[in-house]
Amino acid sequence: PSAGVLTEILQADGATVVPDQLLARIDDRDYQVALAAARADLANARAQLANAQAALAQQGSVIDQAQASVDVSRAELSLAQADQRRYHALASDGAGTVQNAQQAQSRQAVASAHLQQGTAAVVNARQRTALLTASVQSAQAAVERADAAQARAELDLSHTELRAPIDGMV
Repeated sequence: PSAGVLTEILQADGATVVPDQLLARIDDRDYQVALAAARADLANARAQLANAQAALAQQGSVIDQAQASVDVSRAELSLAQADQRRYHALASDGAGTVQNAQQAQSRQAVASAHLQQGTAAVVNARQRTALLTASVQSAQAAVERADAAQARAELDLSHTELRAPIDGMV
């Protein structure tokens, strides 16, 4: 039974009672407040879980986007390497300018840097997936804790009604 002030006594001394018959009520205002807080905590925990799940679901798109960027960078690097070889050969034969060969070399270096940057973004996105997965698991645990706290608050509130455990007399 819960501690508190009796607000109502429903059976007089000597009255005959049956199992589960209500005998008395304890002031339940504190228990009602605790239950409302537990319900709010559970709703908050569920919202946090939904948020974590959405972030994790979105991460797949982030990885796909980063991988597409890597694919574009690879293609740009391949073209820049081909141009660099062509302009270098032309400059060596005297058919092209050294400036064109240098520009092709520069474009190759830039394309290579873009590829490295994109590859790092893919690695980072995949690592973030692990963090987001852990966040979802943590949020699920918080929901379970909040659910248990709500169940406890409901149980405490139920104890504000004192009922006869067996047939008998008050």
